[in-house]
Amino acid sequence: MACAMAQYNDREPPCVFVRELPMRVRSNLSNVLDLRDSQRNWKALAAKMDLTVLEVEKYDLLYYQDRSPTQELLKDWGTQNKTVDELVILLDSIGNDSAIEAIFQKTEIGEDILPPVQVEIQPSLP
Repeated sequence: MACAMAQYNDREPPCVFVRELPMRVRSNLSNVLDLRDSQRNWKALAAKMDLTVLEVEKYDLLYYQDRSPTQELLKDWGTQNKTVDELVILLDSIGNDSAIEAIFQKTEIGEDILPPVQVEIQPSLP
């Protein structure tokens, strides 16, 4: 896994995959990005992810099913081995500081919500 080493207010996002984001973080991101009238919402993020108009329309239809476009977007994008670091870079490029803060949010007892980085060394094959 290669992380782009994004910096945000002197903090580095952990080098974990988007698919590993806890549900609480995904929910926080949805609360920020699912706004329909914002220029810094999930559609702006989708544009930075190079989605086609048809793909964006597919996510937009989720509003009518009482589902979160952000949740589905992150789930699908996460299947491409994208990292939280890459997500922070995109959120910064659309100017959505609130969404970035949702990633760095701590629990009520002051612990980071994101899981610690775990590195597994795979033996090389002969």
